[in-house]
Amino acid sequence: DIVRLLLREGEQLRVRAADRNHHAELDSVMSIDGSLNGFCMQQLQAITIPNLDEIPIPLQPFYSLPKNGGQAMRSLIALPLLNGKEAVGVLSLESTHLDAFDPQQEEMLQFFANHTALAINLVYTRLEAAAMSQISRDLASQTDISPILRSVQEHALALIGGHFGQVLLLEGPDLVVHYTTNALPRDQGLRFGLNRCITGLAVQERCPIIVPDVTRTEYWRV
Repeated sequence: DIVRLLLREGEQLRVRAADRNHHAELDSVMSIDGSLNGFCMQQLQAITIPNLDEIPIPLQPFYSLPKNGGQAMRSLIALPLLNGKEAVGVLSLESTHLDAFDPQQEEMLQFFANHTALAINLVYTRLEAAAMSQISRDLASQTDISPILRSVQEHALALIGGHFGQVLLLEGPDLVVHYTTNALPRDQGLRFGLNRCITGLAVQERCPIIVPDVTRTEYWRV
């Protein structure tokens, strides 16, 4: 059987936990709009498929049987991780047995999923508070901008579980890279015109810009 816990990241879901037989899937991502787990999260309700050979027609575009040659899954349940009226992710379970999930199990699993969402939200809240507290201490003790920018970058990456990031500051008509996580800081000092990069667009619009997949053609021009 397969168990996955996926958390929302922008327009994607990322596998953040899986059973020990599927650890290779950790950190893999799927589209919210094109997956059954994403559909479950958007609908804010559990989806149960008792027989994967007879998927209801409305759900067929969101699920295709894997072609990995492994043991075939026969039934599935996906449950939104609900925090109030918002879903932060999905708990997904697949079984090699037909009709493996009864209503009582669904209720129990949804209860567990909701508590998981609350625990995740609490962790994020504590991480954010700790990050802001540390940055405040850095601001109070540092007189050089570089350590402050480094602290901001490191804490931001820690909050999202990221590996790469940059801090750019506005200098005249350009954004200049002041801090980068590149092992060789070859980008440090690079200048980008405000009208020629996504970060410049974020500065001009004064709001976050999320690009879920920079390889998609609609983002190439930007």
